[in-house]
Amino acid sequence: MAIQITNEQLKKLDEQAFELYVGELIEHCELCYPKRVDYITVKELRVILANEVKKIKQQGINQRASVRFQIDLMIIFGVGFKTDPQYEWINQWLVQNAHYSQLEQADFLFEDCVDYLQAVYGENSRNKYLVDSKLECFDLTHYNLTKENFDRDILAIIQDIYPKKAELAGDKALQNLITQAKQTASTQFSCTYIDQYAYFIIVSYLYGHQFYDDPFLPNLTSIENSNDTEFDYASHNINTKQHYTNAIEHWGVLKSL
Repeated sequence: MAIQITNEQLKKLDEQAFELYVGELIEHCELCYPKRVDYITVKELRVILANEVKKIKQQGINQRASVRFQIDLMIIFGVGFKTDPQYEWINQWLVQNAHYSQLEQADFLFEDCVDYLQAVYGENSRNKYLVDSKLECFDLTHYNLTKENFDRDILAIIQDIYPKKAELAGDKALQNLITQAKQTASTQFSCTYIDQYAYFIIVSYLYGHQFYDDPFLPNLTSIENSNDTEFDYASHNINTKQHYTNAIEHWGVLKSL
């Protein structure tokens, strides 16, 4: 007599398979990104990965290797890499090559990402180490930043911070990033001072334009907005400055692969 499996049993099998896959992703992250996940407990990482896998599957990506590659891209480029102006080339590639299968897309895009990282990091990660040393004692006052020419000045600052990355992104993409980051800083995080905008843009450039909502960067949760009518903008500015300065100075550690 054939053994019959109930829908409830099938559901349990699916849940077990999902948990096993998340376990594999945890091992993958611990192996490939040990310094990044060192800031996240295994329990927290399991929750993060489970949530992200579900979101990825909702986008129609369901092949195991393809899902894992999407996780890789989130960790390397930031959780919002598909809509990040500085990585517009990734989204363009995905649109232009939508006719490929999921696995083919992952294989081909992987090669492009390797080429990009080799170029932006430089030989033996020389470019990255130079940026890291430059940011260890970051001081915005060392740069010329004016309210009248803010967009031009902040563009020059991020180009100076990480020249090769800026070159590969291009001025147009960086200008779009600046415009977008200013809007987000104002509407979501009560930024009112010129240095607040500057710090927010710099962190967006270094970590990705949705750094404030990136589950793989738990230490970078931005200072929350306040609806208090007596909100102290001066204190908020000081706290924000310190928060973002710390994020910038620790970039080399938090973005280690």
